[in-house]
Amino acid sequence: MTTTLTAPDYTTTSLITQSTVIERGWTKAAIDRFLGDCDVERANPHYRSAAPMRLYYEGRVEAAESTEAFQEWKQKLEARRANPNRKVTGAAKAAQERKQREQDRLNALVEEFRALSTQEGFVDRFTSLREIHAEAVEHYNDHQFAVAMSRGWEVPTPVTRKNIQDADFLSRISMNFLRHVCTPYDEFVEQVGRNEWRDEYASRLQEIANDAIRARYAGV
Repeated sequence: MTTTLTAPDYTTTSLITQSTVIERGWTKAAIDRFLGDCDVERANPHYRSAAPMRLYYEGRVEAAESTEAFQEWKQKLEARRANPNRKVTGAAKAAQERKQREQDRLNALVEEFRALSTQEGFVDRFTSLREIHAEAVEHYNDHQFAVAMSRGWEVPTPVTRKNIQDADFLSRISMNFLRHVCTPYDEFVEQVGRNEWRDEYASRLQEIANDAIRARYAGV
């Protein structure tokens, strides 16, 4: 008789933010190691220019916390925190130096993007907001279709410029379209890499791109 194993369904549990996970004693590096990609991304409800909120099902977090590997990691972390004045070994010093070099690289990347954002042509492409809105709606519909197809969801009904009544929604998808399609934002985020500072530096790059877009297209 063959037994079929069913993966746990965590979707019945609450979604919690990355900061809430960290408050439970995690670090960003531990989140990448034990949880991997977030379960849901949502726009920040307080700051439209901020990076999307990374949300995790609480049940999946709790399941990870119960594993032997996580408990071993947590014990080592607590031991290090309990002895902050421990002697820095050669390996630890080398790790600190690598960390500093990586942060220096990321800071230089941000400054390169900032300088680029002030140059003519950084986001110049359209002559009117109407043209931007039309392209943004098409880009949004294409994105929604691609997400639905990749995840096996029902394909949503496309939106049109005429049936969008929410000005904030139109502004948000227009900003997203201009940032992702008309600036090198995505390329620079890719250069940040997958590390513990990705969210922080992606947010800084996003803020720079959004400021440049607002300066070029008033009213977006």
